[in-house]
Amino acid sequence: MVDTLETPTLALSKTDAPLRKSITRALEGCFTVKTLEDNLARSFGQLETVTLMIYDLKLGISELKKLRIKDPELPILVIAPKKGASVLDEALALGAADYVTQPLDTKELVRRCVHMGRKALYRVGQAKIEPTWGTEGESGSTLKKITVQLSELHGPSGRLNAAAIAKYLDVPLSDLALALRVNYTALHKTPDSYSVQQALAPLKQVLVILSQMLGPQTAVRVWLNSPHPDLGGRIPLSVMLEGHTDAVLTILENALAGIPA
Repeated sequence: MVDTLETPTLALSKTDAPLRKSITRALEGCFTVKTLEDNLARSFGQLETVTLMIYDLKLGISELKKLRIKDPELPILVIAPKKGASVLDEALALGAADYVTQPLDTKELVRRCVHMGRKALYRVGQAKIEPTWGTEGESGSTLKKITVQLSELHGPSGRLNAAAIAKYLDVPLSDLALALRVNYTALHKTPDSYSVQQALAPLKQVLVILSQMLGPQTAVRVWLNSPHPDLGGRIPLSVMLEGHTDAVLTILENALAGIPA
């Protein structure tokens, strides 16, 4: 199943009004730009649906530390002063994914944000960002709609949903929790939490490949529940539920690439 989502959302921290206007104008063809409040802590709740964030280091490193504690996985691009290597180094040590320096090159900013957004959505198995570089607007870019395969595996947040994946596999969520090595109660309460996205991504990759190769869900389930010679005669689904989804994914990727077992 293929579906579409609206353009991804980018959070922009407080910054100088002219810079904020320039950034928003440059990125509006690629992202829905959400400007955060003066007090960043009050805006943490708004980050649930955000794909990435731009943080101006003029706000100080302490606010970035608070953000990282609240959300350790959110991709962050920092705007650094031209002379400020020490604060930039500290920001990168806190996990900032990329940076740009002032004076700001908006075209470069767009390229970096699109690249980060693509990586972020690939990482959670959500979608593709397909930029086209043209002549529209200040940034010279537009962004196509996002294509999502097996969109039923995602929750309302757009993130992968463990309960939906368990339903697709026809297994109890408790079994999937064991495979992911996470607490069942927490997973049941928040099946699309940020903390499980990286672990869920290989599961979706397996299901996407199988749906492309075999078609309907019933055929995918039959394959997953049939002994496979490359797994020593074991059932792929059992191997996945033991936490070894990568072994099944490798077999499928090799098959797509025409690499013999």
